[in-house]
Amino acid sequence: DDPARGDLPWMLLGVHSARLDVGSRDLELDEALGLNCAWYVGILLVLILSVVAAALATNATAAFYLFLGAFTYGVVYTVWLKPRSAWNTFVGALSGSTAPLIADAAVDGRLGVWGLTLAAIVFLWQLPHVYAITLYRRDEYAAALFRMLPAAVGETRTRRLMLGFALLLIPVSLLPYAGGVL
Repeated sequence: DDPARGDLPWMLLGVHSARLDVGSRDLELDEALGLNCAWYVGILLVLILSVVAAALATNATAAFYLFLGAFTYGVVYTVWLKPRSAWNTFVGALSGSTAPLIADAAVDGRLGVWGLTLAAIVFLWQLPHVYAITLYRRDEYAAALFRMLPAAVGETRTRRLMLGFALLLIPVSLLPYAGGVL
């Protein structure tokens, strides 16, 4: 397996903040000690307990959105896309925007227009925010073998996308005011 090709999806389940310490770690020893298995089981238990607690404390709809956000972030974004796709941040932003959906669903088991609006605001905010960090920390992401947008499409296109998302954020963030909610 060649780490440069992104063949590291399950190695320590992406728990190292930037995988910069992987070179100094004894991964065979980690495996022998069961650290990968312990991480998998621990993460799975936290996910299951969180979803069950949300269902008991609120309702099944809120629990579903909690599971969707956590699974998308933990597996689809972190394990699968982060080492493989420069568009990983887009999926990470989708999972990050589930918190308003969970809160809205917790009220009465349904999604309303304002929960969706808040989710859109969070989503649109995350993209320019994270892309700015990837531009600033470009070399560190490359050293950690994470494929990020600036490396794939260039800085100019990344900055244009950031501007586009930031401009979209303006009218969407004004929707609650225009709708009389604020």
